[in-house]
Amino acid sequence: MKKNKLFFPIIIFIICIMIQTASYSKYIFKTSIEIANINIDRKPPVLKVKNISVNKTEYTEKIYVWNVVKLEVDVEEKNIGEDVILPEEIEVLVDGKVVEGMTVKIKNNGEKEDITTFVISISMINANGDLKIKFKEGAIKDMSNLKSLEYVCDTGFTLDNIAPNINLVKTNLGDGRVKVDIIADEKIRPKEGWNLDDTKTILSKVFDKSVNDRFAVIDYAGNYTMVDVKIYM
Repeated sequence: MKKNKLFFPIIIFIICIMIQTASYSKYIFKTSIEIANINIDRKPPVLKVKNISVNKTEYTEKIYVWNVVKLEVDVEEKNIGEDVILPEEIEVLVDGKVVEGMTVKIKNNGEKEDITTFVISISMINANGDLKIKFKEGAIKDMSNLKSLEYVCDTGFTLDNIAPNINLVKTNLGDGRVKVDIIADEKIRPKEGWNLDDTKTILSKVFDKSVNDRFAVIDYAGNYTMVDVKIYM
């Protein structure tokens, strides 16, 4: 009889524990669902260029020739999904004008926390002037279809990828002398035996006998134009 009295309370206690445990598990499950429902992404992706380099010799201060411009671009977005930056979503601006025909290569360098890094290489920029890189609106879209804003990066570099345009002028000075002026549309390097004016755009020389010469007129970035100087006395 004593054993039966002891057995009943034990059964009741076990049943209470089971009921309480089941009830507790159900409560945790409901709470987890409510947290997931309030996780809403309303922030569009943000692009930022963090590093710019040029792999060509510097001829004068920040002037480069036939270069490969390399950019590291961070995209701040935790729900980027599988979207990437495409070449057609990038514009190269030199002195404010869009440059066509360049080569663009893009590599996804991986994701760390909420930052995805892209390495972008741009080559064959056939233009002279101040370089800017524009990322069009929507270059990156997140999983909620929110678009990145248009972003223009001023690289701070000046490109010189075009050879100088040359105009050759001959002036008869009399007494069997002829002056030759080689006029360029940009600054050029000195040439031995010729006078370079203060603007560094005009090479001059006076001849008193026949000459048939061919040489390169070179700008400060190393681009050159071949010139033929022919004088017959």
